[in-house]
This record gives sequence, structure tokens and C-alpha cells, in this order.
Amino acid sequence: MPPSATPADPPTSVTPGQALVTAIGCVLIGIGVAAVLAADMGADPYTLFVDGISTVFELPIGLALVIAGSIMSALAWLLGHRPTSGLLMTVGLVGLVVGAASTWMPSPTADTSRLVQLAAGLGLIGIGVGTYRAMRWAEGPLDALPQALADRLGHPSAMFALVQAALLGLGWGLGGQVGAGTVLAVLALGPTTLRSERLVGNLLGGEAHAVVKP
Repeated sequence: MPPSATPADPPTSVTPGQALVTAIGCVLIGIGVAAVLAADMGADPYTLFVDGISTVFELPIGLALVIAGSIMSALAWLLGHRPTSGLLMTVGLVGLVVGAASTWMPSPTADTSRLVQLAAGLGLIGIGVGTYRAMRWAEGPLDALPQALADRLGHPSAMFALVQAALLGLGWGLGGQVGAGTVLAVLALGPTTLRSERLVGNLLGGEAHAVVKP
């Protein structure tokens, strides 16, 4: 996913419509993460990190996601990026949905079915992230931490890539599976997120976040 430029002073109020669309985006992300993990062909760096925490500490995947998001949000806070209600919503709601969806998500055995489920899951993640970003209220841990680093060091795209690389290394080291899904996520999530962000913003009359490009 590409980094997004978040406002220096996040809005303190939100309309019911913004909250509802943000929640829909979080639900899509949660279902997408569950689908990617059940496909068992590798995952994006953040999901890989979550999977690693779940594996090492034998935690439910939803709880592991909340813990991972909380760690990244806390690091961002320590760097001066104050958490918002939107950030808390994305961490908590996505964790709940991942936990629930994992109980009914199929785990296909045929390679073709696994690849289809992987692609669908990554698509849902990208659409979900683009949806909540378009509302210009919520942000995820993978938005907050790179932004906090960029606020101090500059180079937003480089900071985003640094965080992604760190999550990939940590996830792999903790036992998360690196595979075709990891490569596909790196190539596809950014464009999917950007297109859905613009589409949702245009459809609902909201101005999408400006996306920082290298």
C-alpha cells in the first residue's frame, strides 16, 4: 500500500456517514486478511507480522492483530503522532472482524482455489484501506507509524518502505509464511488502494487523501 498524507491536526469530530463508511472499510479489510491467511500462500508484510505474533505466542489471530496494531500505534505516539479515535476504531474493529471471519473462512487445498482466494483477499484489503482513507478521518497503524517517522525525518515514501521492510523481516523471523502472496501484495495493494480511495471519495463527495509518491 502507498503511504498517505494525513493532516497534521486530525479532525476532532466525525459525521455519522464518515464513521459508517470507515466501519465498512474496516470490515472489508478484516474479511480480506482472514481470506489471505486461510489461502496460506504468504501475505503482505503487516499481515505477516500479525501471523508471526499469533504463531509464536499461540494467540487468536484477531487478538494478535489488535496487539500488533497497538504496538505500532504506541510507537507512533512516542514519536509524537497522537492516536485518534479513527485509529483506535481501525485497530479494534479490524481485529474483531478478522477473528470472526477466521472461524468460517474456507481453507482451500487446490492451488487454483488458493490463488483465487488470495487475490480476492488482497483485493478486499486494498478496497477497505482505500475506503477508510477516503473519509479523511481514520488511519491505520500502517499509516500512523510511517507518518510519525516522516514528521521527524522527512522522506515519507522511504519511511513507509522502511516500516514495510521491518514488518516483513519481523514477520518472517516470527514464523510467518513468505510466499507468492507477499509478492502479489507488494505489487497490487498500492494501486488497488489508490484507485478505491479515489473512487469512494468521488462517489461520496469526499476528497481522497493525497498519496505521497516516491
